[in-house]
Amino acid sequence: MNNLWSALHPYWQISFKLSRAYLWTNLILWFGVWTAMTIAMKMIVKHDDAQHWGQYVRIVLDAVFAFLPLHFLLRPYLKLYAIPRSRIGLEVLPIALVFLLLSYGLMWLSVTLAKLPLFGAIDMSQMEVIKDTASGKGLQFVVKDHQLLWLGAINNLVIAATWAGAYWLCHAVAAKKAMQKQMHEAQLQQLTNQLNPHFLFNALNSIRALIYEDQDKAAHTVTQLSELFRHHLQAHLKPLSSLREEWQLASQYLAIEQIRFEKRLEVHCELADDCLAQQLPTLTLLTLVENAIKHGISPNARGGKIQLRAAKLDAQRWQLHISNTVGAPSREQSTRTGLANIRRRLELQHPQQRLQWVSDKESFSITLELVYDPNPYRG
Repeated sequence: MNNLWSALHPYWQISFKLSRAYLWTNLILWFGVWTAMTIAMKMIVKHDDAQHWGQYVRIVLDAVFAFLPLHFLLRPYLKLYAIPRSRIGLEVLPIALVFLLLSYGLMWLSVTLAKLPLFGAIDMSQMEVIKDTASGKGLQFVVKDHQLLWLGAINNLVIAATWAGAYWLCHAVAAKKAMQKQMHEAQLQQLTNQLNPHFLFNALNSIRALIYEDQDKAAHTVTQLSELFRHHLQAHLKPLSSLREEWQLASQYLAIEQIRFEKRLEVHCELADDCLAQQLPTLTLLTLVENAIKHGISPNARGGKIQLRAAKLDAQRWQLHISNTVGAPSREQSTRTGLANIRRRLELQHPQQRLQWVSDKESFSITLELVYDPNPYRG
């Protein structure tokens, strides 16, 4: 039972997270379905005034029945699996079967309600296609109930496939635009706020001191500084990077800062091999390391320690943890804007990804819980 609830819980959560655009779009579509079914009912069904309202109530129920599987089953699957992976996997087969059986059950309920006097007593198995009013003859055919139910269920499956394609396309376009906007804002913030002129000033002073002590090391530091800024300027071209690439960039930054802080900066890094290829938003790790330097190490005369750890939690999740010691309060006020941007970009990458932080008098730590992709190199 616990395993079943664990599998269904994400579907339940996604079903109650509605954007305004999604809500209004589906209200308009639902009203369109109701209108079309009402027009069709007027054309093919005779009714008296006493049963008139009951038939319209049943049309409302039919429209709701058509919407429920799309919203509570198909939409969560698209958001949790298909759209983040940019493909449909084998898990769609059991979902399609469940959808078909659910549609069959809802069709049975609709046909049963149609036969009740309260809803107009419509026998859907008796259909008259053409009627010659002059001769009183018409073309009629009989469809057994179970045939009608399967025809309706298959029809709903075709409609669901069309709806899924439209939803995927709209969501993919919107997500791409949102990701590009977030990346652009993050890049601007990185260039103007975090890698600010103070960092460049300190780095150049460190290089100047090295020129007289170790020219080769000074040249190497200039190369690292150049690479660091090159990655920043190109960040908007690549919204996602592997953990390995993120660490290479962060290590260049730390190497430059190590020259300035010397023994005051202590770095411990433990990145599991099976996490190095995992994707996360570009500049995520660098942003977190910069925050640790600015608010944890720089304000303290004794310096401090930064710890980075990445590990796989289970088959579906992995975790990135960054912590730093805290001593004297930072002179630069933290607005948490960088963390908010990272959290938003993580959610855009996958709705189940989380960012949390814990702060006390001695340390500040940030934990990213991320979705593990067994095939991160897929295009």
